[in-house]
Amino acid sequence: MRRSLMTMVVCVLASVLALAVSWVPGGDARAASNAPFPKYNHVFLVIDENHNANQIINNPAAPDMNALARDYGLASGYTGVSDPSEPNYVAMLGGSDFGINSDDPYFWPGHTVSAPNLLSQMDAAGLAWKGYFQDMPYAGYRGYCYPNKCNGIPDSDTEYVAKHNGIVNFANLQNPTDMAKMTPLPQLTSDLNSGNVPNLSYIVPDECHDMHGAPPWCVDSGKSGDVDDTWLVSQGDAFVGQTVNQITSSSTWAKGNNAIVVTFDEGNTATEKIPTVVVTNNGPRGITDKTSYDHYSL
Repeated sequence: MRRSLMTMVVCVLASVLALAVSWVPGGDARAASNAPFPKYNHVFLVIDENHNANQIINNPAAPDMNALARDYGLASGYTGVSDPSEPNYVAMLGGSDFGINSDDPYFWPGHTVSAPNLLSQMDAAGLAWKGYFQDMPYAGYRGYCYPNKCNGIPDSDTEYVAKHNGIVNFANLQNPTDMAKMTPLPQLTSDLNSGNVPNLSYIVPDECHDMHGAPPWCVDSGKSGDVDDTWLVSQGDAFVGQTVNQITSSSTWAKGNNAIVVTFDEGNTATEKIPTVVVTNNGPRGITDKTSYDHYSL
């Protein structure tokens, strides 16, 4: 029974079969995709912001992302599905953007969706999930942003913001039990140290560490390659490197089949390719899969 339920977690990686199967000589993604797909014990999803693949891959400001892409697996044909941020986060969990086309608060009309989603399906299957959000002030936080002043005149970007949290958009998750599974990022350290790690970990850095930018808390996003964008890329890359190292150094990573997916909400437009890296504790190394994938595949 446990094995059959665990197949639901595999849906998180169904778009990157070639990156998460038994090793295939020569790194042939097509041959790898024909191999049996393994069952996963833990999947960690890390989401960054607003950069095309060609702004990250081979960018010296992102050494950790490039090392992971080179050493493990890169889905080089991956794109977002919408614009701006919020509908992409919703699509990752719901398989649709449900017509959302703005970053307006999740509690505004049209932004709360009554539909099944990956997390409600995991709840029904008895599988564990948890969200880890950098700068969320406390578990179950229902606010749109933190610190305050994310709406109004003058407006400013904030550090935690609900437009980068697809959980809150689903009506069937807006209950005390599921909202309590949204936790501040330090809880990830506690869970890795204790071994109490959910089947799906949904990890979202704040706007100063996801390459988005958040004045007055940090620099604003700029043009690719300028000093502000280079700073944001380096900060986001360091977050990815530290988080991946923390996960792969844990006792959880050493047991069973586990995977980390690092992707972006979108590029500069909805259709541009975004860097998506898959790290597994077992399986192939040095794979590049050029198949067209997107958040609906994920």
